[in-house]
Parts: sequence; structure tokens; C-alpha cells
Amino acid sequence: MPSIRRLLATGGTVAMLLAAGCRNAQEPATGLAAATLPAVPAPALPMAAVQAPAAPAADTTGVPIPADFPADVYLPPQRAVDGALATAEARQLQLATRTPPARLAGEIERAMQAAGWTREMAVQSGQGSLLLYRKQQRQAVYQFGPAADGLTRLAVRTGRDG
Repeated sequence: MPSIRRLLATGGTVAMLLAAGCRNAQEPATGLAAATLPAVPAPALPMAAVQAPAAPAADTTGVPIPADFPADVYLPPQRAVDGALATAEARQLQLATRTPPARLAGEIERAMQAAGWTREMAVQSGQGSLLLYRKQQRQAVYQFGPAADGLTRLAVRTGRDG
């Protein structure tokens, strides 16, 4: 399937970017198994432990989310939009959130299933996680991991499947 290859190629690029921003690429995995996601969200990081300013409740970074970004693709409610890319076939957002990666994985899973998406793949390494969902000939890919600034960096890509 050419679209999956494109997603995985894009995913590799994003994974390299995530790895560059990780606190320690040798840290053990946070417990996200390839077959299952945590049923109970992990506790939030203490606010004092994060040195960066709080991520805004609204997208106030000056980078707008494209108007045609699908409403049924989950985005964390507290986020900062670092970048947006729109092509003829796909939409991609680069986000920052204060939500820890393990908790973010649970939020994504619950929201996407509630919106009718099916998880096709879940991968985790010391550098971050990748989740792939499908719905009605569309796909959504989430790649995320911890960054040196204490925030979680998240790339969300969505487009046609095939």
C-alpha cells in the first residue's frame, strides 16, 4: 500500500526529530505495549517540574490549524501549534503539550475509538511512540515523545488511505 509507505517514511523523519528533542534516548520505555494501550492514564507531571512556560489552552502561537483539518482527529485540548503543513493528500500538525506521553497515548486511544477510528498499529521505543488509525479510507498517524524542555512533542498526520 503506497500510502502506508509514505506515512512510515514521513514517520521516520518525525521520529528523528522527536529523538533529537528527547531528554535521554536511552530511557526505558514508559510501558506502552504494542498490543494494548494503558487503560488508566498516568499521573500528570507536577507543574513545578516543567521549566518551559505553560502550553496555552487555545492555539495562540500564531500558527493556525488548517480550516479543513478533520474534526474527528483528536488533538489535545491544551496545546501549542508549532507548525502546520497542508498538501493535496494530507494535513500535518506539529504540536507541543504538557500532557505526559503515557497519558497522551490513553487520551488519543479513547478519543479515536469514540470517533469510530480503528487502531492498526502501536509502536513504542525509548524515543517516543507511533499510533496508526484507520477510518473510512482515511488514516491518522500520531508520533510523540518527551522533549528536553519538559513538554511532549506531537506530530499528527492525516490523509486518504490508498
